[in-house]
Amino acid sequence: MVKQQARKVEQQKTEVKNTTVKTNTKQPKIEANPKEEQKPSIVQQVVKKAGDELTKKKEQTKDMLSDASNKLDASIKKVGGKVEEKVEKINPRQVLFRNERGEQDDLSRIKGVEKSTETLLNGMGLYSFYQMARLSPDDVDNIAGVIGVDAEQINKQKWVKQAKKFFINKVR
Repeated sequence: MVKQQARKVEQQKTEVKNTTVKTNTKQPKIEANPKEEQKPSIVQQVVKKAGDELTKKKEQTKDMLSDASNKLDASIKKVGGKVEEKVEKINPRQVLFRNERGEQDDLSRIKGVEKSTETLLNGMGLYSFYQMARLSPDDVDNIAGVIGVDAEQINKQKWVKQAKKFFINKVR
């Protein structure tokens, strides 16, 4: 009887060896607990940090541009105000020149004549190279007194001679 039991055990061992074990190949789903927050991945963290830095730089750039714009506006108002004050001081009797030809040239092309000075010259009735080329020494003295420039400076910079050259080149 012992032999019979031993044979049965041997048979069962053999059956176990020959039997294939079937397993479930599906991976179990791990569901997140909605109450727990999921931590962002490293990539998400890097992207968020880069986005934050970009936003910060963008704001800094806007602030810098705004400051520069405000400074520029203040400078324009300051310079423009001075020119306007001088133009307002020119009374109609000081408009000594008439623009018979109706021309208007860019007088700031003359070395020594800036845009603000050109505005003052226009306020006196001087608009063209033709008019500037015809100025007498007395006219230069009158202009210098009105626009606040020394007559010697006008003569040294040869405004009249430059105006003649520009006029001649224009007529050709």
